[in-house]
Amino acid sequence: RRNTAAMPPPTTRPQTGPTMDDDQDNTRNHPRPYKRLQRLTGHLGCVPSRGDASFGSRSRSGIRDIVHGLFSHAPETKHHGGEIVSRVFKGHGVKFVFALAGGHISPILAATEELGFSRVIDVRNEATAVFAADSVARLTGVPGVACVTAGPGVTNTITALKNAQMAQSPLVLIGGAAATVTQGRGALQDIDQISMMKSVVKQTFDVRSVRDIATSVREAFQVAASGVPGPVFIQMPLDVLYPPLETAAGMGLCER
Repeated sequence: RRNTAAMPPPTTRPQTGPTMDDDQDNTRNHPRPYKRLQRLTGHLGCVPSRGDASFGSRSRSGIRDIVHGLFSHAPETKHHGGEIVSRVFKGHGVKFVFALAGGHISPILAATEELGFSRVIDVRNEATAVFAADSVARLTGVPGVACVTAGPGVTNTITALKNAQMAQSPLVLIGGAAATVTQGRGALQDIDQISMMKSVVKQTFDVRSVRDIATSVREAFQVAASGVPGPVFIQMPLDVLYPPLETAAGMGLCER
């Protein structure tokens, strides 16, 4: 028989944040956003540690804190990356933007129409958009511009891009892409576009943040027209072009 009188009383660990029981009702009502955010935070490597009092424990309450930190202070603005792209078009004298409309590139087309710097010409096949941009480049000397949606939209341009490469025509092709945090995870129309394009263009650009949009597009125009002219490809993911809250809502991480 153990001598219980000599044993010290049990100690309790002080709580540093809400427990899973405290957050149970919230996670029951919104299970999908938390699961998606768990995948997101695991991809970003920002899952909180057990001893991190600022984020809470490794629990759903910690996930809730990350939701708040990522999106509660996001700017509530209607401005988006497409406006930046359109203003770069103006600076390079682009008069025509050939496109087949798609959700991945809608901000670019909407901003171009709204700001009135260039004329958007909608076609019925992505190859036609690139052929038309190639023709404009040959006639004007200004790099032609085409915009296509992700996945099949990009793959449909291969023949026309190879034609522009052989003809040494300066051309800028902008292709949409899945959001950066969902690439390689089975997102809609998500393929490895950069690897596929490297053999038919002078250079590829993979824009990963809003602050890189203007720099990448300007450099793409410079590369397309310098030395031996030719086509270049710019990949722009959804979360780079769309407003931050709109992207978060589309991923189910917050309400619209």
